[in-house]
Amino acid sequence: MNNPWRITGTVALLILLSAPAYAELATIKHGDKWSSDQKESDHDFRCPSNQVLVGRKHSGDENADTNFLCATVFQKETLKTFNETKQNVGTWTYASCPEPKIMTGRGRSGDEEEPYWIYCSEVRDVWGHALVPTWTSDKEGKESDHEAVCEKNQVLAGMRLSGDENGQTFYYCAELY
Repeated sequence: MNNPWRITGTVALLILLSAPAYAELATIKHGDKWSSDQKESDHDFRCPSNQVLVGRKHSGDENADTNFLCATVFQKETLKTFNETKQNVGTWTYASCPEPKIMTGRGRSGDEEEPYWIYCSEVRDVWGHALVPTWTSDKEGKESDHEAVCEKNQVLAGMRLSGDENGQTFYYCAELY
């Protein structure tokens, strides 16, 4: 004899399993303040544990200070960063993290003729799956006088310097799903 509750439960399970999966947009909560001053030509900055980069500002040449803005990622709860790697970047080259990683820090030793590096980490959801960055917008500013911050619920996914302090700096922002 068929139990009507068993049939109803089976039908509900089949509907649930056949429904398309979707990824939820992560919420990004920006920090309250910029990092301490970092000398542009000699720094090795990383966001605090379980935070990601969302902004950078700089005024002057390579002997002036740079500051960074970090953020916390939420999706049901505060998410954690994993598998940090250091990516060395050539002079005036587009710096991006290998997917699914995003920027969690940056460093430099020398002037615009010297390479720089970025730190990249995965952000994982509550089930342990890496969130995937999806490019959303660009920011740019003159290197010697700019402040670039990704929009609401976006993080830094890459950047590129184009010359000395008189050149433009480009930032690539992404949402996390």
